[in-house]
Amino acid sequence: QIVSGHPQLSVDSLYAAIAQNENFLQGTQLALGVAIVLIGCFSVMNLLNTILTGIIVRRNRRRKSLKCLKSKVFKSVLHILNLYEKVEFFQKQSKIEIRLFIGAYH
Repeated sequence: QIVSGHPQLSVDSLYAAIAQNENFLQGTQLALGVAIVLIGCFSVMNLLNTILTGIIVRRNRRRKSLKCLKSKVFKSVLHILNLYEKVEFFQKQSKIEIRLFIGAYH
């Protein structure tokens, strides 16, 4: 009588209410599952990005350090060779001067 007097009210059976709640729970579980999968995918992509970026940065640093090392070694070798040539030149000059000096007194 109460329900028939008010058309906006409806009566559901207990089984219909349980089925509706189960459907709601399944939908919620599905939404949470999708959210977990998406978060997991983004986490894996972020991890891969971090690893690959680290590898690339280390390669670039190693390449730059090797270039720098090569140029420093090259400059050092040139510097040593230049010094060696200067020492050799002064040794030759001093030998000539000593010979000239000794020859002047003979």
